[in-house]
Amino acid sequence: MINILDLFTNTQIKLIDKKREAGDKYVFYFKPISPIDWKAGQDGIFTFRGKKIEGKSLRIFTVASSPDEKNIIISTIIVDKPSDFKDKMRAMEIGDSMFLRGPFGIFVLPNYNKKVALIAGGIGITPMRAILKDLEDKDIPMDVTLFYVDSKKDFVFKEVLEASSSKNSKIKVRFFEDRDSFTEELSKYVEQNKNDSLYFISGTPKMVKGIRMDLKNKEILNQNIVSHRLLGYK
Repeated sequence: MINILDLFTNTQIKLIDKKREAGDKYVFYFKPISPIDWKAGQDGIFTFRGKKIEGKSLRIFTVASSPDEKNIIISTIIVDKPSDFKDKMRAMEIGDSMFLRGPFGIFVLPNYNKKVALIAGGIGITPMRAILKDLEDKDIPMDVTLFYVDSKKDFVFKEVLEASSSKNSKIKVRFFEDRDSFTEELSKYVEQNKNDSLYFISGTPKMVKGIRMDLKNKEILNQNIVSHRLLGYK
């Protein structure tokens, strides 16, 4: 459920680190000035203050960190000639501020021990990073398999994901560099688990739509599919 008050409450967050993680993918680390509550997998609305922004003055990013990490981590693609908003993000220096409304959203794991397939494409890994880190932090014995495909081989958060898997024996992490092997292995999982598993999908609208249709063609119930579309990506 979305807390309506969160949509109107701005929390100042200060940049404490930023990295060009892989290719055109950047990761930003922020420290909240005041405490923020969120669930792993949720999104926030990010804005600047005191800066003139050409075009859209806000962006929705998934919080890639778990609540136990306290800090806000986000990752996004910034191309050579980005929007004015992302250009100002790339130019941020340590100590600079943004403002966050939220987080909010329903892309969160349920509170029961049903199997879960986390299906991510490219930068769609951001909510999955938060979810797996949260399971690791809380040592929750939930049977989770991550299917992460990136044709550019730019696997953001790869070390963190592998660490979560090594620390929690119920977490399995699979990396795929091509769509064919990704589709083949996911199909095997669906055949073995069917509706005994939940299916969380995060990626471009085109990817999410395609995988949802494939799952439904394999008789996976709509109630067992949860989607997270990355608006603005093709």
